Amino acid sequence: MNSDSKAQSSDSRPRNAERWVKVAFYAGLLLVVAWVYFTAFDAPQSSRAGSAKKSPRSSASSTRSNDRDNKQPAAEAEGQDEPHNSTLIVRDVRVPNEHGKIIYRGDVDLRPTVERIELGVRLRFSHDGSVFANRERRLPSKPKNYYHEFIHPTPGDNGPGAQRIVRGRDGEVYYTPDHYRSFRRVQ
Repeated sequence: MNSDSKAQSSDSRPRNAERWVKVAFYAGLLLVVAWVYFTAFDAPQSSRAGSAKKSPRSSASSTRSNDRDNKQPAAEAEGQDEPHNSTLIVRDVRVPNEHGKIIYRGDVDLRPTVERIELGVRLRFSHDGSVFANRERRLPSKPKNYYHEFIHPTPGDNGPGAQRIVRGRDGEVYYTPDHYRSFRRVQ
């Protein structure tokens, strides 16, 4: 072998090594991102519920009603005296994420959100309190601007999530756990 070919082969080894180091680095980075993504969606509900941002006013009752390990029904835990408030606890709800995977299963207490709406407090999402057009025609037909939609936060979901409360001008309240696919009248 002449000296030129030795120089070429020794120069190509560091370049190949640099390429493999870069490939290994990016592959490792991809694996870390994938691990974080999948563990965030597959984490047990009880560990994610504490990470959800809640207003100080509603966190106590919301945590009690959404905790799967709580054996006492939410209505009894609150010791409520008003019978109309019991309709604001929706039993056996399944809340999907944007991919259709169920991220919450259990009872949902709508009282904190209804209280927030009555106080005029809006969440950081632009469509909280906006006009609900009823394009899906799943609610009774009413005049334009009759319904308004409000976000009901889902524990562990930092976005608006799929849960909504839709209020009519005459005070009726509808709840959807699945972003308008189905509705339940709760008041």
